[in-house]
Amino acid sequence: MKTVTAPPLATRPVRFGLLFGLLLTGLVHAADPAPEPPTGRFFVADSEGISSINTGTKIEPLAAKSAYAAQGATVETQSNARLGVVLSNGTGLAFTPDTNLLITRFQQDRFAPNRTDLDAEPSMSHFDALLARGGLGISCTKFSAGSTMSVKTRHGSIIIQGGKLFIEATDTQTTVSLVEGRLTIRDDLKGVGVPLQVGQQAIITRQAPTLPAMIKLVTLAERDLQLIKDPVDLSTMARRTVYFDVVKPGVPGEERLIPVRVLPGTIPGPNTVSPFRITRTVVR
Repeated sequence: MKTVTAPPLATRPVRFGLLFGLLLTGLVHAADPAPEPPTGRFFVADSEGISSINTGTKIEPLAAKSAYAAQGATVETQSNARLGVVLSNGTGLAFTPDTNLLITRFQQDRFAPNRTDLDAEPSMSHFDALLARGGLGISCTKFSAGSTMSVKTRHGSIIIQGGKLFIEATDTQTTVSLVEGRLTIRDDLKGVGVPLQVGQQAIITRQAPTLPAMIKLVTLAERDLQLIKDPVDLSTMARRTVYFDVVKPGVPGEERLIPVRVLPGTIPGPNTVSPFRITRTVVR
């Protein structure tokens, strides 16, 4: 018969203490909050006239060169106002007079470290908005894989894959003009999408909420190009005024997005030149 000798009593508390310490360490690490993605924001790059933001709890004038939380906010311009903003994903928006836009969703993933291309989106994002009325110029950054962007009106939805465009919504119709990039016009009732080509304009009408949308595609006329030039240019200029960076205020798991202005003749930190833009000399 094999005899098993129990360990000396003096060693048992030591082993128990070591095991308890390991368990306690694991519990402490498990309690640490996981880093949350930063809240999507926008920066007011250019403002003329009176514009306001409605957060659901208060309405206040938009202040130039200030940043605001985007998701759930309604941005509105008065009849004598225009507004240029840049989203924290790098996309520029230009509001024409008498425009009302509700940002229903703006979720931004954690920023990639050591970004080197300011024309590229810093992280995957999801942006959805409702354009109740007015005009909206959009100049997109280069989207990350998996990012989505859509603007909905009472007549249909515009699914944007990048580029430059202008959307105008009235009570009777929505007009979408594509200058660069790709997008799809979707009838929300039927779920059918119609692609729009560069240089085309889509006119969307709906005779009743229960009836399918009618989508008419036409070639952009020179007169239309002149009308949309200002808001498209403003959205492009707005997105080149700042880029967003991440700061950690000291609260575990918290990150906050702040705009960093790009001043003429200066280099904004180490994130200016893309490695894909550097000419390489191959030595054989």
